[in-house]
Amino acid sequence: MHRQALKRTIARFILRSSATAWLVWCEIITCCLFYWNFTLRYSLVTHLGKPFQTFATLSHFAPEGAWLYILTFAVAFALYALGYRFGARRLRRRRAIWLILSLSALGHATLMPMYPLDATDVYDYIIRARMTAIYGMNPL
Repeated sequence: MHRQALKRTIARFILRSSATAWLVWCEIITCCLFYWNFTLRYSLVTHLGKPFQTFATLSHFAPEGAWLYILTFAVAFALYALGYRFGARRLRRRRAIWLILSLSALGHATLMPMYPLDATDVYDYIIRARMTAIYGMNPL
């Protein structure tokens, strides 16, 4: 019986929470996930002297690294869906935009000290665009 009462209390709390609270809590949990699973694990300070690294090479091709990556993004997308369903859809448009922009700044700040993994594709795009635009070559 005690378990049923706890479930009802949790359900009431969830349904009565404000839209702003939903968005803020979903973002805080997402930031914590990214910080613990990516920023601390792949710190820029620790891996600065290792150029052109990927998630796989920095985790030494361990299956745990792949699972951590997959599960972190799965939970992040679930939190995004919850935040949208119970948060952003219930807010006024103007307030939702400012809240989402400020929370995304928090998310970006969380990932700033992380090593820029898999960022070499930007340079590939620049090189291939130059080949096409200046030399008229097919980059493929």
